[in-house]
Amino acid sequence: MDHSHHMTTDLHARRITRRTMRRVYGIWFVRRVLPILALEVATLVFVITAVQSYMSFGEFFRNAFDRSTSKPLGNALWYWADMMIATEHMIKLFIMGAAAAGWLVVRDTMRVTRQVRSNFLGVRRVS
Repeated sequence: MDHSHHMTTDLHARRITRRTMRRVYGIWFVRRVLPILALEVATLVFVITAVQSYMSFGEFFRNAFDRSTSKPLGNALWYWADMMIATEHMIKLFIMGAAAAGWLVVRDTMRVTRQVRSNFLGVRRVS
């Protein structure tokens, strides 16, 4: 067997392995990761929708922006603290739920992105 035939066979075997592993990782993603991310995103959307029914995000951000641009930073932070103290308990729970769901979505998205980059694209993190 000559050297070029061996290299061609080896290259073909690596391509088949790479294609097979992409399929395996794709199936893993659809079965294990996608349902969790979908549930987290659905939870986040539900919580934000629930908060929106109690308060106006437009007014909230307009007041926060006005306070933070017209006053020193300390006053803007006091505004946020006063806003949380004056808010109904249900809204506070919704806000904490949205923050927790948002954190989970970001955390899991970053994990999956690293995993996909590593497995599908062969990109490794430089340490």
